Amino acid sequence: MAIFLNGNNDIRSIHYNGVDLTSVTFNDVIVWRKGSVLSNISNLAVHSVSYTSVILSYTLPKDATGVKIYCNTVSDVSSSNYIKVIDSLADTCEISSLSVNTTYYFAAYAYNSLTTSAPSNIVNAKTLSISTTAIQDWKYILDNSKNKVTLTEYIGTNNSTLTIHPFYNINGKNYKTYITNLIFRFGNNKSGLSKIRKIVFENEVCVDSDFYYTLNGEKVHNLLESLFWSGNGGEDFSSLEEIDISGLNVQNITSVWCMFIAPRLKTIKGLSIFKNNHSITDFSFMFVCPSLSSLDVSSLNTENAVKFNAMFSHCKQLQSLDLRNFNTSKAEKMDFMFQGCSKLKYVYVSDKWDTSSANTEYIFHGCPAQLVEAT
Repeated sequence: MAIFLNGNNDIRSIHYNGVDLTSVTFNDVIVWRKGSVLSNISNLAVHSVSYTSVILSYTLPKDATGVKIYCNTVSDVSSSNYIKVIDSLADTCEISSLSVNTTYYFAAYAYNSLTTSAPSNIVNAKTLSISTTAIQDWKYILDNSKNKVTLTEYIGTNNSTLTIHPFYNINGKNYKTYITNLIFRFGNNKSGLSKIRKIVFENEVCVDSDFYYTLNGEKVHNLLESLFWSGNGGEDFSSLEEIDISGLNVQNITSVWCMFIAPRLKTIKGLSIFKNNHSITDFSFMFVCPSLSSLDVSSLNTENAVKFNAMFSHCKQLQSLDLRNFNTSKAEKMDFMFQGCSKLKYVYVSDKWDTSSANTEYIFHGCPAQLVEAT
């Protein structure tokens, strides 16, 4: 409802068609003075840019209830000349599904139920591009029918920080990135692996569900098994100190067996990607990291997990572990779970910690920790 007034700011009563509405409660009432206009947005700005999206920030005018962002690949961007429009109620807005290595222009229009503002300032941003030489660090398989590149083996030699991109440019075309769990396992590239200090997965790198190996005559898919394990004890990663898997898509992953085996690994970022994964049944030997002094596993979803054996084996620098989110009701193997964690003092668990059906032999072998049930 809009009420047009010509008087002062002190509203004593409201009447409409002879009816006194003073005591009536209205939702979303906008008091609008005759001749008033809605201020436009003057501080539209680029907040961040990725390969296929741009996030904009702005301040909504006082009487606005929303904003529409118009996007174009030319500077003449308006409500009548655009290729994409986003309607938002927040003070930031993400424009996604854009093309890589492309400049886009943006204008914003604030609105309410009565009117729309004049356009904002125009801003532009260029989405990120992938170097055409980046693919030279990898052996790969191309699937042109799916616009897909699957990285199969790391062959780089000069990366202290190794970034796995969501796209790779090959022969002038961008391909969506997929990986197998064996990208660091095969080949004879010890010198290249030994130089890597940090590994980063950018947003939406996927695990190739078409890739499989055969076990007992059955095809096994959807694995992150031994992803960061190279050499018998991970010794080929002799300089690796940090891993960031924040951008890795782990939907439907079923096993993380021996995922992190690196003797000098000190930091693991991005384990929150597992929060909505209900499919993992095997967590065994997930962390064999003797230099890791802290570990946040509060996002791991264990409700369907069967195997936890040696999950934190030889994490010699850990002093405490918070496992209150762990649901072990389906656990069958929990033996050697904290084996060799020689500095571990406390393991915090909840009433979801259930070992009644599990093998717990040597669960604290070489480990002085005690279980503490906490809420």
